[in-house]
Amino acid sequence: MGDAPMLQSMQCIINGFESEKPVPLHMLDRCPHLGLFRWDSFGSPLLLPLRNTQLTSLLIRTFLSVSECTTLLQLSPCLFKADFFLVESADPSPRAVPHVTHSTLRILTTAGRHSDTFLGTLTLPALEDLDLTGVAALTDWDIILFAFLERSRPALRYLSLFMAFAQSHESGLLQILALTPHLRTLRLSDCGLDSSPSTATLIRALHPSPPPGTSLCPCLQDLYLSGVSGCPDGLWGAMLRARWGAQARANGVACLERGHIELESGVHDRDEADVEELRADGMWVVFRLEDW
Repeated sequence: MGDAPMLQSMQCIINGFESEKPVPLHMLDRCPHLGLFRWDSFGSPLLLPLRNTQLTSLLIRTFLSVSECTTLLQLSPCLFKADFFLVESADPSPRAVPHVTHSTLRILTTAGRHSDTFLGTLTLPALEDLDLTGVAALTDWDIILFAFLERSRPALRYLSLFMAFAQSHESGLLQILALTPHLRTLRLSDCGLDSSPSTATLIRALHPSPPPGTSLCPCLQDLYLSGVSGCPDGLWGAMLRARWGAQARANGVACLERGHIELESGVHDRDEADVEELRADGMWVVFRLEDW
């Protein structure tokens, strides 16, 4: 490939697992206006470094180590959006992985067994959207995420967490949410909330009350929860009511426009009645047992 001075977007998608040879990408040196680069291949490893400092969007779908992810961020100082899938290997010596502060990254999606370990190497003050998928059994994911938010102090507006095999960590989760006062969308899946006490703790914490400015996630407009348990009758409905219409205004929180709640067990009649009334009043809400 020769010079491509006008190229703005490049996508390399290689199917299959046959090749194990890395593919050199030196041609990126000759694409001064390239903004988006996507690499999608689990058979051909990505050969670092990517030598293009003007990239604003980077989507990498291959087996990655934590240090490779940090290197990609260091080499992309103008990055706005990054998607790393899969972060499957930790480095032998954590001290060898550099800590990276990135001042422009606003959207980060990362998945893999060591995605939360990767997050522990970062400071991202401009971050607005975070989508994190990991295996909670391997690390103290809630401690890592709390430290990241406390260190970065981003004005997060979107947070999606899917932590497989998580133990009950509702206290850590509440500490995390306390650092996200600007959050508009919250998605939690399999985050150790599969017992009634842990779910009830979260729902009570999300129940707003006056005076304004004292509630958890006061800007929340979109709530998605799965892998959660039933609660004492009426607790779910009371929380949803408190974030709708006149009650939301009185409690000093945004109106919850969308609610999607999938329970592992414990759908109660009183909650279902409250949900039906909220639907009739205009709230978009799903409240049901999970499909298995």
